[in-house]
Amino acid sequence: AVGNDPNSTAFDSHANSIWVGNLLDGTITQINDTTLATSTSGVTSVVYQMVFDPHTNSIWGSNYWGNFVARIDDTTLATSTFTVGSHPEDITFDPHTNTIWTASYSNTVTRIDDTTLATSTIVIGGNPYGIAFDPHTNSIWVSNYGAGTLTKIDDTTFATSTVTVGGHPQHIVFDSHTNSIWVPNYSSSTVTRIDDTTFATSSYAVSN
Repeated sequence: AVGNDPNSTAFDSHANSIWVGNLLDGTITQINDTTLATSTSGVTSVVYQMVFDPHTNSIWGSNYWGNFVARIDDTTLATSTFTVGSHPEDITFDPHTNTIWTASYSNTVTRIDDTTLATSTIVIGGNPYGIAFDPHTNSIWVSNYGAGTLTKIDDTTFATSTVTVGGHPQHIVFDSHTNSIWVPNYSSSTVTRIDDTTFATSSYAVSN
């Protein structure tokens, strides 16, 4: 069994387990993928999204109402929390710099070094929502739900570029076959593809 209102998952290749964020309980459950044995850790706030960090063998979860990111050791289940912007949503791991990035609806993106735990904040505006790492350009892409744009952030210099997409873009993904970013636009009933270097865009209509 897991907790109340399971909402997000992440695969942990170190412990061969699945982690489940329990939205209403403020807990995270670890499930062994062979024995199905479970362990639950309390993080005291709504767990919105999670990501596995193979550099430190830990799970990181964004906590929407708590305004923090929780880190859980995948063996000891020891938990630490780090304050970020208001209402953190999507979260991603950047293997180029061994950092965790989370988008907060309060117009900021926070970067956390997974070893030193030093944090940096980038203001981008537009209610950041989705976030993804792009290994082709070593950058972070963020969808700005309130602005109808995507922002590309260099993961070292923090230089930014902005691309217009459709209305209310949400979760995003990197496509390694075409080196492009894909994002669904909620209120436009479209999906936009962005070339990660030229920023050329193509939009495709979908059913609503």
